[in-house]
Amino acid sequence: MQLSKTEKQIELELIRAIAVACVVYIHTASLIVNNLPKVSEFSWFSLAFIDALVRWCVPVFIMVSGSLLLQKSEPHLQFVKKRLSRIGLPLLIWLPLYWLTVALFNPPLPNLRVLLQSVVYEQPYLHFYFLFVMLQLAILTPWLRSVVRSLSHRSLALMIILLIYIGMAYQSKTTNLFYLFIPYLGYYLYGYFARNFTFKRRLKLIAVSMIVSVSSLMVIAQYFMQRGDLVIRGVANSTTVVSYLSPLVVVLSLLAFPVLKDPTVYRWFAKLINQRAIVSIGECSFGIYLIHPILGQVLVYFLPKLHDVQLAHAIPVTLVLTMCLFFVSWAIAWAIRRLKVVSWLV
Repeated sequence: MQLSKTEKQIELELIRAIAVACVVYIHTASLIVNNLPKVSEFSWFSLAFIDALVRWCVPVFIMVSGSLLLQKSEPHLQFVKKRLSRIGLPLLIWLPLYWLTVALFNPPLPNLRVLLQSVVYEQPYLHFYFLFVMLQLAILTPWLRSVVRSLSHRSLALMIILLIYIGMAYQSKTTNLFYLFIPYLGYYLYGYFARNFTFKRRLKLIAVSMIVSVSSLMVIAQYFMQRGDLVIRGVANSTTVVSYLSPLVVVLSLLAFPVLKDPTVYRWFAKLINQRAIVSIGECSFGIYLIHPILGQVLVYFLPKLHDVQLAHAIPVTLVLTMCLFFVSWAIAWAIRRLKVVSWLV
């Protein structure tokens, strides 16, 4: 049974909610996934498999934006102004907030010149690149709308394949701020391309099986690379295997988006979670994405042995930390959104 128009809108908020929860998990579990020798193999395989299984989260975030924004029709200047206020202004505030967090909880803070260089040539803080990517894609969106509407379905598919191929080849060279969006263009256009597409029953089973298989392959590759038993030419380390533009994660992401858009997925979650909660988390997803790393820094500062405890009790501590960071970040983002003066921050 197809979803109603209202349900389709809530469905995209649900996908955002699931994706941001997965982002929080990936950041929390990274201590375990990147330290195979320091934890039991059972704990490592359990958490690494979940980590691999949800690696579609950031690409799907971009796909949801492409699905929503590329099909709209509005004056170009009006759209760009709206997106600048939605992403550009928060970026200007959150960047110094991150620097302040480092200065307070993880000193010393580099000098101003090094900080500015880190913005232009590297990654200024953990996952901050995502804001630059979304801002750059937003600026291009009015032109991209004209492009996607002028192409046939087949031509658009071929263009997406080409852009994703370029993204996979280009990802390791993307260190300059002004080029960050290039590898993610394929994901953005795919969101528009697959906005109304879901798998039929047999294809859905095949897609889910492929997602599990690809995730398992990523875990096996990481395991042997961290042990030093596997060296892949051109692959620097095990984290490259699960980067958001690695070939395996590309396959995972292209399959995950239609699977998540399946009506049965929405209705299953709708039975477990109140619709208002789904919408609230979806609307707060940007804030959750921005807030949870700062909370993580604060936790480690006040609980200096937290990492040791997590390594010793990997599975329960990682899962509890993920839930705590997620729900507290959601609560803070929700509270900020309720204050009109600062609601634009999240």
